[in-house]
Amino acid sequence: MDLPLGKGRRQGFMKFCKDEMTEQGWEVADLVAAVQYIKAYNKPCRTPQGVLWYVKEAKEWKARRAEYSDDESLHLKVAKALQVEEDESWARKLSIAQGKALELVYRNWVTERGLTV
Repeated sequence: MDLPLGKGRRQGFMKFCKDEMTEQGWEVADLVAAVQYIKAYNKPCRTPQGVLWYVKEAKEWKARRAEYSDDESLHLKVAKALQVEEDESWARKLSIAQGKALELVYRNWVTERGLTV
């Protein structure tokens, strides 16, 4: 019985990858993020082992993207709130607030007005 070409090498890599993931505390999602990071920034990666070199950078990149998307979704909610808000003082508060203050103003608006958008 012949083994498929490269099977031993693939098994060796999988064991190496599993050991590295255990030692570093990585999850499969971290490897996926590394591949996405490599593709997004056209990083040089010629071998499967090369993906492991980018895991730390990819985790930081993923965290920055998550912060950005949370901030973006808050701004979308505020924009929708401004479309339905008729009270001039609330509209002014919602349009002027920035950063953490914007979160607080939006939360207060939802609580006081009883509206969600």
